[in-house]
Amino acid sequence: MVRRSVTFVSDVPANKPIQESDVILLRPGTGIPPKDLNKVIGRCLKASKERGAQINWQDLV
Repeated sequence: MVRRSVTFVSDVPANKPIQESDVILLRPGTGIPPKDLNKVIGRCLKASKERGAQINWQDLV
């Protein structure tokens, strides 16, 4: 079984609401799992993240 994580497809600044177009589901599955994508959309980051970075719960406001 291959696990995936919510990952940024572009640089995202802090305090900008995350949109579905900002993320993609990629391997490895060490971040937030795809089943929780709806809990990520609309939330903001504590700090800026670069393209390719996985999202963790600690990153969200």
